[in-house]
Amino acid sequence: MKTIVRYFVTFMAIAAVLSCGEKEPVGGGGLGVNMEGAVLGFDKNVIKADGSDKVTFTAYYDGNNVDGSATVYIKNESGKFVPTGKTFSTDKVGDYYFKLMYKTNQSEIVTISAISREIPAAVADPQPGKTSFVHRTFFNQFTGADCPNCPYMVHLINQALEDGYDDKVVVAAIRNYNNTEAGFANIPCPGSGYPYLHIDYATSYNHAGGSPKGLQALIDQRVSTPAKVGISANTKYYEDGQIIVRVAVKAAQTGDYNVGLWLMQDDYYMPQSFKNDIPGALDGTWDTGYNGDSSKNRYDYHHNAVRVAASMYMGSHVGFPLGTIQAGKTAEWIFAVNVNLGTEEYGYTDHWWEGQTGGIKLDNLHFAAFVTSHQGTRYTVENAVEFKYNGSKAFDYK
Repeated sequence: MKTIVRYFVTFMAIAAVLSCGEKEPVGGGGLGVNMEGAVLGFDKNVIKADGSDKVTFTAYYDGNNVDGSATVYIKNESGKFVPTGKTFSTDKVGDYYFKLMYKTNQSEIVTISAISREIPAAVADPQPGKTSFVHRTFFNQFTGADCPNCPYMVHLINQALEDGYDDKVVVAAIRNYNNTEAGFANIPCPGSGYPYLHIDYATSYNHAGGSPKGLQALIDQRVSTPAKVGISANTKYYEDGQIIVRVAVKAAQTGDYNVGLWLMQDDYYMPQSFKNDIPGALDGTWDTGYNGDSSKNRYDYHHNAVRVAASMYMGSHVGFPLGTIQAGKTAEWIFAVNVNLGTEEYGYTDHWWEGQTGGIKLDNLHFAAFVTSHQGTRYTVENAVEFKYNGSKAFDYK
């Protein structure tokens, strides 16, 4: 079976926070790509530093291929951008920076990282001849500790994900209500206010007037169609905090697909604001303690908080292009994700476990991998899976 392999690396950065309703990339923070102006496309973001593995660039202007009349530039050791070719390889480990020039227009800078570390093998396919996969829906919960209405969305989701529904959904919490919670991935909210629940980049659900049964009905609707793809993943964790992840996507239906990977944290502690004028908010019916400790408010402990979103391609979080995958065939992308360990040894001045007891708890980290496809310029999530930061996930067949 022929497998196409792609590579991507991402580094955690603190960005300015966008709130729902602000200007976003074309498609609204996950629905489409931004092809306005000069754009430098790429087929991988990580290459092996062996002198032969290479990245290939593609030049676009306003969505049109302009390879024949555009120039790719690389930043040299003196900090200047100089012309280079449409492909790049190297035998030296490090980060390399590129941009596109087309007439008087230039693109945003693209980072390509060359690594020498071992890349984990793909997880063995338990049923190579099968293409019937479990279909899960992808919840993007836009929230924050200072959002007084957000606990009601959390409560609704928690109630809906009972009676086996938790296995039908992969939940990711995007904590960008405001800038008081630094260190989380900044994924623009496509809605008009918080809390906002975005489902499969296709629809949303309002906690006001909603119900657990209503949300369960929507989940059933989203996963009732046959999954177009299956997803497997394998990880390799290094002691300096870098995780190399190989994600494989197997097509049940021939199509063009993109893949993204988000690193999430459980048990993140931050006191949660409540809007007190909603019946039941503070009467004890919601706060039953956390992990058996009645002194802890369960809504002060947050889960599935997205720390790294390795999915930004051409202005939006649609994931990275795997190209056309024929039914029954597989394509792969390699990700390199850095964990903020909170130690000066690795150059960090703050860390993800600030304010929490017990030190670093890597076991609270896990991944969500998701696949999108597009109709025109709009993208929809076709399937999603979840797995531990140091674990693996085989194709989940029905």
